[in-house]
Amino acid sequence: MSNKWLKKAAFFALLLGTIVALEQNFQVLRLRNITIPTLEVLPDSILWPRVSSENIRYWPLFYLDKDKVIKDIEENIPVTVTIECTGWGSFSFMARPLKPKFMVFWRGSEWFVADGGLMWSVYHPMNGVIQAQKPEENMIVIWSDALGRDSVKHEMAPEEIISSPIPLSKLEYWKKLLEDSGFYENTKSISVFPEGEEIYVEVLMRLGSQRVKVKLQASGENWGLLFKAIKNILKDPEISGYDVFIDTTYEGKILVKKERKSTGVW
Repeated sequence: MSNKWLKKAAFFALLLGTIVALEQNFQVLRLRNITIPTLEVLPDSILWPRVSSENIRYWPLFYLDKDKVIKDIEENIPVTVTIECTGWGSFSFMARPLKPKFMVFWRGSEWFVADGGLMWSVYHPMNGVIQAQKPEENMIVIWSDALGRDSVKHEMAPEEIISSPIPLSKLEYWKKLLEDSGFYENTKSISVFPEGEEIYVEVLMRLGSQRVKVKLQASGENWGLLFKAIKNILKDPEISGYDVFIDTTYEGKILVKKERKSTGVW
């Protein structure tokens, strides 16, 4: 080996030794601090158990592991998290609560669905700690247990955060169609269920003392025209004073069935 390479090797060995000595004596790579300006959203007791002793001893390791920390928190707590390096060995931890858009009844329990399509149990242990969780929309959504069998096959734990088996965009689309029809304010719930290869929606509305159930194709096709026809149907004195079931899923016709006398009791 030439003197040139020997000198380079000696230099790097000296440099490495200096770094090791500095680290042993001054712990220059130690994690200095993690500031948490959103403690009112999420307590620091959620973060620190996920920070390993190696992460504390060598902050570059925490930098490399921060995405895993974020993933673990977001899969178990209804928040979105960001962790940013703010200086040598210093980090900022930010948590923002997911905001419920709809409440869904599914698999024998109640769930919140937020923007982005994430959902979690109404009984999640962190709900009360994060903030008073309340869905933005009053309309209740009921899903058949058969929905989501392919995407969510396991039994969910109470603290689990999962992706909604029905896209939030679809719920918002149905809501808009109901708003455009003028029936949204009267809508109490939407039930979504499969029959054979098709998916259907059943809208439950309260019009005065009258309960009206309307079965529709989930595609939303022709809802506008169908609701115009339904408004005319509901003017028929023959069904005045009765709860009514209206089936719009047959081609070229709408079936109307009078049920019990309207009592106004729900």
